Amino acid sequence: MKILPIAFDMWNTWYDDGKVALEYLSVDLRGKENLYVVLEGGGANEIGVVKGQYLLKAKYYSPTNLKSRNLEQQAALALLGDKDVPLKILSGAAGSGKTLMASAHAIHKLEKGLCSKIIIAKSLTPVGREIGFLKGSMQEKMIPYLGSFYDNFIHCGIPPYKMEEMMERGELDITPIALIQGRSISDAVMIIDEAQNLDVNILKQIITRAGSGTDIILLGDPTQKFEKYVRDDSLGFLIAKGEKSPLVGSVTLEKCVRSPLAAWAVKEL
Repeated sequence: MKILPIAFDMWNTWYDDGKVALEYLSVDLRGKENLYVVLEGGGANEIGVVKGQYLLKAKYYSPTNLKSRNLEQQAALALLGDKDVPLKILSGAAGSGKTLMASAHAIHKLEKGLCSKIIIAKSLTPVGREIGFLKGSMQEKMIPYLGSFYDNFIHCGIPPYKMEEMMERGELDITPIALIQGRSISDAVMIIDEAQNLDVNILKQIITRAGSGTDIILLGDPTQKFEKYVRDDSLGFLIAKGEKSPLVGSVTLEKCVRSPLAAWAVKEL
C-alpha cells in the first residue's frame, strides 16, 4: 500500500506512549493491518504502522548499516524488520531501493544467525531477445539473471568470492521460480524478484512453500510487466488481499533514488 500522509496533533500522546488509538486519527484506518502512514504536523514527520486498534511508532531498522534515504525507504525497512510479518511486499519504481533493502535484510538475518539460508528466485523472463543456452550448473546458469543481486550484495559488504563460499555452504541458493514449486522451505529468507510477472496461481504456490521461520519478500514494479506472461495485476491483487491480515505487509515506493537520469526515465518514458 502507498504510505498515507495524515494530519496529526496528538504529539504528546504519541511521544509518551509510542502509539495512539486509531479513533483519534483524521483518517479511518480501522480494518487495515501493517499499513504505514506518515504523521504530519508542527513541522514533524513520523512513521507509524497500523497494528490492531492502534497506530504504533515504526521501529528503526538499519540492516548491514543501510540508511534510509527518504520516508518511503524508512517504512520499507521497518516492514522488513518486523518479525511478526512473514510475507513482505515491496513494489514500485525502478531505482527506489527495493532489491538493495531486501538484500541487506537477508544478509543481516544470515549473519546474525536468525536464518539458515537465503533463497533468491526470479522469473526467467529476459528483456529483449533470449540469451540462448547457458553452460554450467544451475547456479551458474542463473547468475546472468541476477546481476542486480550481485551488485547489491557487494554494496552490503559481500564480495563475489564470499557469495561463492555462501553457495558452497548452502547458505545462498539461487534458483528459477519453477524449481521452488513443490518444496517446503523453513528457516530462510526467500526473495522473489520481478513478482509482477507472476500470475496469482504461481504466487500462491510460492507463498505456500513457506515453512516455520521463513520470510518471503516479493519485489516488483507493476509498470515493467510483460503482458504476454501475466495480463492481470496479480501483485496488486495480492496486496489488496493481504491488507487485513497481520501476516502480510506491503510498502509501495514511488521515488527513484538511483540517479537523476533513472528518475527522469521512470517519470517520462
